[in-house]
Amino acid sequence: MCVESTVTALHDQKADPCRSRMDNKPSPSTPSISGSRYTVVKAIVVRCLLLVHSSVAVWVVVLLRGEQHLYALLATNVLLVLETLHSVVTRRGRERKWFCPCFLAYLCAIVPPIWLVELHRVDLFEQNIEAREFETPQLKGGMKISFKLGKDVLVAVIEQTLLLVLVLCRWALPRGDITRQELSQLLFLFLSIGSDIMQLFELFNQKAVRNDPTLTYITLGVWSVSLLQLTIVLTATRTPSRARVDHVPQPARSDRSCVV
Repeated sequence: MCVESTVTALHDQKADPCRSRMDNKPSPSTPSISGSRYTVVKAIVVRCLLLVHSSVAVWVVVLLRGEQHLYALLATNVLLVLETLHSVVTRRGRERKWFCPCFLAYLCAIVPPIWLVELHRVDLFEQNIEAREFETPQLKGGMKISFKLGKDVLVAVIEQTLLLVLVLCRWALPRGDITRQELSQLLFLFLSIGSDIMQLFELFNQKAVRNDPTLTYITLGVWSVSLLQLTIVLTATRTPSRARVDHVPQPARSDRSCVV
């Protein structure tokens, strides 16, 4: 029986070689499915990081100003949540070609807390009030441990991590298939943009800016507008066509033996 089944299988393979070759081909849908899942996961992780950072910024504002009603700023995160659902469900994590709406939603959530923090610092400077320190007691091994964290430190952490989160998340968002060299070029580009934006924060330490509310509002306005450039999708520079000759796919050769 085994010999007869083997002979029958060989006879069928000789009779229909095209069918046997098609059966041995790997399924093309497998890598595309895994790639789409990776794209969706990466898009979700990036947006969760943006959501957490904006929520922490609102918490810092409430902590500094002591006004509980400022927790209402968390409502601006609804835009980011809706954009995340649309990107995951409708677009399967794929980003748009020219514009990144998730960063616009993130800026709508993070810019108001930064404005409130800087304006609060200006008020304290005008009233000659020194930044108070917060003590957070902790119990460890029966001993009371406390550390002090000034207001200026909290503000600096939020402002510094703002650009860090923007640069890293903007660089990590899915943009299609690009090489490692192109990824490094994009990283350097985003770092240069972030460093230029960070220089605007140094103006708030100038006494002339703190004493003039008009200059403060102008500086905050320029800083807010400069953040909008990170909502534009930047792609890697195209390489010359001569360098891409080897990567051009060759047309598939037809198998004359399979032609009916």
